[in-house]
Amino acid sequence: MLEAYRAFQADWQSKYHDQPTMLAALPTYETRSIAWSSGLRPTEGSKGRVTGSALKAYQVYQQRDWAQMPVNGCWIADGKSLNMKVAHPIHGRPFTPELTLVLDGRTRYLVG
Repeated sequence: MLEAYRAFQADWQSKYHDQPTMLAALPTYETRSIAWSSGLRPTEGSKGRVTGSALKAYQVYQQRDWAQMPVNGCWIADGKSLNMKVAHPIHGRPFTPELTLVLDGRTRYLVG
């Protein structure tokens, strides 16, 4: 890690040789090692080491571009059982109702 910091330091000094404020803002080795050991996300630690589908395996959430999707082109539905027992409207026995919401993916409009 010390070797990597020395390479980073040399790159920083060559990049900002004419900017004294940036030269003064060079993080110390201790700052860099604390930041590294404090627990970076796996994607941050693997950037530059893995690419393509191997990098996507580290990324839990993928941002989708909904601008290309037509309205009502994709619906998102999710259900949740409510924490209650109510009488069924037909047979009268108690049951747990479920609330299901359906959203349009493009407009986020509640369609059902």
